[in-house]
Amino acid sequence: MKNRERESISNRIVHCVKDLPYFTIDNLKILQVKDYHLKIVLSRMIKSGKIIRLKKGMYVLSDFLDKVKIDGNFSYYVEFIGTKICYPSYLSMDYVLYEHNTKFYFCEYKQTLCLQEQIGSIYLSQDKG
Repeated sequence: MKNRERESISNRIVHCVKDLPYFTIDNLKILQVKDYHLKIVLSRMIKSGKIIRLKKGMYVLSDFLDKVKIDGNFSYYVEFIGTKICYPSYLSMDYVLYEHNTKFYFCEYKQTLCLQEQIGSIYLSQDKG
């Protein structure tokens, strides 16, 4: 593959996926380039730092990540992409409540678990009776 062709393909890849939170080789089928050419160009783009490999076959543009960090949405992006990388997955209720700094009262088997906003302390009291 000639150097000029490779640059052309990499520019076309960037143009196609610039607004996607992640992409796969299947997303690049519209470029009508053979898979092995795409893999070569992607590996070179990874080495140059233009894209980041999230897992085998799943990538994100470095510029997209920079934009997400600047917007202040990086923690939301990490939560979103985590559910895509490890599917099926979910966010636990404890994690969501902690992230939103919320009080939560849970009663089960005569135990009361209170998560309080002040320090994030956990108080466990057991009913006697």
